[in-house]
Amino acid sequence: MEAALYEDILNALLGFEGKYIFKTETTNGTFMFKLSAEVKKPLSDMVERVIPTCNHYSFVVQYIQKNSPYEFGMVAQAFAAALDSVLKEYGVLIGKLEDQIYMGDFSLQKLHFHLQPAIHNMAVLYTITREAHQFNMQGGALIQHLYKSMTEKSGDAATKGLLHYFLQKATVPYFDMLEEWLYNGCIKDPKGEFMVEQHSNMRKDRVATEYLDEYWQKRFSLRGENISFLSPYNAKILLTGKYLNVIRECGKAIVNPCKGKFEFSERDCDYGDKIEKAYNWACKKLLDVICKDEQLFARLQSLKHYFFLDQGDFFVHFVDISEEELEKSSKDVNLSKLESLLELSVRSTTCIADPFHEDLTFEVAPLSLMTYLTRINRTGSLTTVHSAATAMTPHGQTTSSTTSTTYQTPTLAPQSPMQVFDAFTLNYKVSWPVSLVISKAALTKYQLLFRHLFKCKWVERQLCNTWNVKFRRNQDRQAFAGCYALRQRMLHFLQNFEYYMVNEVIDTNWHEMISKMEAAKNVDEVIKIHNDFLDTCLGSSMLTNNKLFKTLTELIASCTLFAGYYRELCSNQVDGSVASNSALALHSDEAIKRFSSKFDTAFGVLLNQLGTASIDKHLTHLLQRLDFNEYYGNRQSFYHGGRP
Repeated sequence: MEAALYEDILNALLGFEGKYIFKTETTNGTFMFKLSAEVKKPLSDMVERVIPTCNHYSFVVQYIQKNSPYEFGMVAQAFAAALDSVLKEYGVLIGKLEDQIYMGDFSLQKLHFHLQPAIHNMAVLYTITREAHQFNMQGGALIQHLYKSMTEKSGDAATKGLLHYFLQKATVPYFDMLEEWLYNGCIKDPKGEFMVEQHSNMRKDRVATEYLDEYWQKRFSLRGENISFLSPYNAKILLTGKYLNVIRECGKAIVNPCKGKFEFSERDCDYGDKIEKAYNWACKKLLDVICKDEQLFARLQSLKHYFFLDQGDFFVHFVDISEEELEKSSKDVNLSKLESLLELSVRSTTCIADPFHEDLTFEVAPLSLMTYLTRINRTGSLTTVHSAATAMTPHGQTTSSTTSTTYQTPTLAPQSPMQVFDAFTLNYKVSWPVSLVISKAALTKYQLLFRHLFKCKWVERQLCNTWNVKFRRNQDRQAFAGCYALRQRMLHFLQNFEYYMVNEVIDTNWHEMISKMEAAKNVDEVIKIHNDFLDTCLGSSMLTNNKLFKTLTELIASCTLFAGYYRELCSNQVDGSVASNSALALHSDEAIKRFSSKFDTAFGVLLNQLGTASIDKHLTHLLQRLDFNEYYGNRQSFYHGGRP
């Protein structure tokens, strides 16, 4: 029996049944070896010590067979191949033991002694494969499992060496994917094993056209599993590949001089140095592409020319030739004519020197600036309001511009049609990859600032034009003295507010933005600097403070109504269609008092709000300009909303 038992043990160690050792199926579908009851003690005690190793071997073989196919991923395949190589060495050991048995002078005690290293190793293999099988580990999760097991067994040199070998083999395909990502910006991961995940439904062409597009944030993202020895570099690994991918999508060749071969190592510096070099090169390369090849700074300067009206001849000429169209209702405007006038004003002024002037377009917005900003301040989200405004006009878009202009006719508008000068805003065509910085969200903020500034300059122009009249008699001049005084107060407010907005807010922050961009080390810093600039300008221009903007809107509305009333009055006076006494009657003290009271009340509220401690410090500059000689400060009624 003992000789037959030797043969059964060797067969069982290789996964085969024998006369006294046979397989039984468990409840979970696996097989376990059991010893026949015919074998009595003390032989049975010695055999029972070997049977667990037989079970471990069988489980590992099943794991290898299951995870070797392609569909389980390359990391699992590499790990299975490493397991198979260890099992081959184990098979050689069993063959040597078989030779010794045939040579005689052998016992179960000697067999157990020679099997000790194999028993230990097989127990380790069983433990790690059982957990991997239980949690269906693949890719990075499997590598992390092996690494964690190795660190936990750091006191056992034999086990640590075995797991180190597995990690060296299993990480080869993973590091191949890592190298492809770090050095070429590509993901070659058919089975979803790599740490970076690609979302193919995110398209780069949406960045410049859709406000809600999240291409840059979600096109590539990190998976949930975390590999400990790479986790300190996760952010840089993600950004490096993202930057190179942008360069690839620009159609530019990537010749990376920092290429290095990744191999598993327990020293973090072996990974860190290679990743840092690849990251720095990718940062510089993409900055060069966007800032130099695609002329980011020149495009930003072009935006500044148009949206912030820093070239006055463009604004003056455009308004001069398009005033008739701008005064129409938004539903009656001739888009083709307005397009031609915009193109003419660009080509007839210094803007023609701008190499990107053909990218300028315009829109007629569906919402007034007040409505738009009120909803933003109420919801706290520019995104939400922009979505609502877009949803209002799904079918009413007309394209036209110097090359393409979008006009939106609201189908569910919550307000009556506006005059064109209230709804008019510029737009700008931005191509990839500059659209990463000048995205649709950023352009929307430019448009908010432009509409605010354009409205102020428009009203200022109307007030200036109202005094272009020659009076026939002294009594006419005297009758208009009250109007003149009120007009001057309005101009003082508008001109100082425009100066503050352009010189103290936009220009100051613009130069700071450019300086920071020139020192930026990567594109993400450039994007953040640009967004911070726009957010600062919106806040400093009172567009994000609902109370301040409401007061400001009331002031501008008072100026607009007064300019229209005054222009009609002057027209009647000059045309002689109404007698002098009738004109003076129309221009009664009561009318002047109503306009003056309304303006002074709103002006007093504004001064009071600007003087409160809760307002940002930069707005104190505006307060000082509006009340530079403390004239209003000495009249306390102004600081109480125009009421004594």
